[in-house]
Amino acid sequence: MFAGKQLWRLWGCEGGTDAAIAEICLGGNTITDSSFHHVLYAMESGKLRNLRFLGIEMNYLTAASMEMLGRTVGKLVCPVLSQISYNDNSVDNVTAKRLIATSVYQERVWQAKRQQRIREGHVSDEESCDEQYSEEEVVL
Repeated sequence: MFAGKQLWRLWGCEGGTDAAIAEICLGGNTITDSSFHHVLYAMESGKLRNLRFLGIEMNYLTAASMEMLGRTVGKLVCPVLSQISYNDNSVDNVTAKRLIATSVYQERVWQAKRQQRIREGHVSDEESCDEQYSEEEVVL
């Protein structure tokens, strides 16, 4: 079983409610892109709202995982998350920092535009998120 799925079960996210977790340290594991989505899913579940620190250094995460992490953080699903340690993955540190920051920014801009369209009555809240960046890509 992948490390991410094991952690998913350990955190009780399959039905439990352990929202008291404030730090997750996954450094030095063998987490890959295919298992990292379980960590992101746990974050987006709303059951890790007190998460302040996420350590994912020394794994096998690529640029794709850094972008997914940025989008997840950009959704403000972990509102007190203030530190991410991401060194020594399959993507160099400078690129990882840029990808995370860019993805957070893109997600927050998209969320703000979507909220504005909802307020103006142009979009219903139930519409699909498939068109997330189709209208206007945000490029830094």
